[in-house]
Amino acid sequence: MDIMFDYFRFTVRTDNNSDNPYPVDLSTVYSLLDFSDVTIENFQSIGKGSMYYADYLSFDGISIAIPHPETADVMGYMVTMTGTGCRKYEDIIGKKFYCWKPLFNRLQGAVSDGCHINICRLDVATDDKSEVENGGLLDIDEISRCALNREYVSLFRLNADNFSGSPSVPEFQSVCQSKKGVVGRTISFGNRKSNAYLRFYDKYAERLVNEYNGKLENAPDDF
Repeated sequence: MDIMFDYFRFTVRTDNNSDNPYPVDLSTVYSLLDFSDVTIENFQSIGKGSMYYADYLSFDGISIAIPHPETADVMGYMVTMTGTGCRKYEDIIGKKFYCWKPLFNRLQGAVSDGCHINICRLDVATDDKSEVENGGLLDIDEISRCALNREYVSLFRLNADNFSGSPSVPEFQSVCQSKKGVVGRTISFGNRKSNAYLRFYDKYAERLVNEYNGKLENAPDDF
């Protein structure tokens, strides 16, 4: 079973409510990420901004949004790492998964030093590759059965306006989808607008569709 960060986004700006506000600039971001001069040189402007940011710097799945000067104290700098970016960050720092705790420690320390840090999104992925023929450790059939029978404890709750039963019933969705002849199932708790969102899905089916056009004969023998 592999456990990894699969998406990470945070913003950093000057905390004007602090007793000692720290003037945040691009060098602050690079310092928080612990990037060397060699790594910094790899970041290139994508040549366009948006109504919220003046420019974006990007390198292999890692992007840094540069705020307009007049809104820097409100918007701050935004760092985004996709799944590819998370793996690249681990390669850059050279400590694989153990590079993350020092990063979070630096972010926490920056708050004490007069910066405002907001972690907008953090995805944790758990890939269960064990005994696939027997359902694996995270057996999606068993997860579905437990969800349907309410055999779990959860803080997620249904919105009473969208549910005809008791609003205290935990919220989940179970969906089967077919694409290119492959049927995959997804079971999710909460929703994407929740503070937390939990999703189980068939990675095998997803890879078969996206990487091998839905045909097992296209996949390697050990797939």
